[in-house]
Amino acid sequence: MASQTRREIATSLTSLFLALRRTFTSSFRMDIKQTNVTLALLLTAALLEAAGDAAVRLGLHASNTLTRTAMFVIGAGVLFAYAYVVNAPPWDFGRLLGVYVVFFFVVAQIVSWIIFHQRPSNTVLIGGAFIITGGIIISYA
Repeated sequence: MASQTRREIATSLTSLFLALRRTFTSSFRMDIKQTNVTLALLLTAALLEAAGDAAVRLGLHASNTLTRTAMFVIGAGVLFAYAYVVNAPPWDFGRLLGVYVVFFFVVAQIVSWIIFHQRPSNTVLIGGAFIITGGIIISYA
């Protein structure tokens, strides 16, 4: 069941990337380089948001004040970097939100698995398939 769900998610991600390329190149008249830069910025933003959230979570559960404070400061800095990456480019973020949500979901699950040793359950993977499907639908809108 889990391997079939993972295969479906991988297939959905591939479909999403292909849909994004078509959407960006037709609707916004972006070339492949611009599309790749946009996707890289969205992925970077997702990595920064998930990492900042993880740092704050580690700070909340830290046993001493110095570690807690350091993790809060690191988390705040990383989350500021995320906000800058998302808001600095002159793009219609509302239109790209579906793509971003897909990136964030995937990155957050990976971070949760690696840092907190919380493997995504089958229900999370099934829900993730719906998130990815939603991203595909929004990218065609």
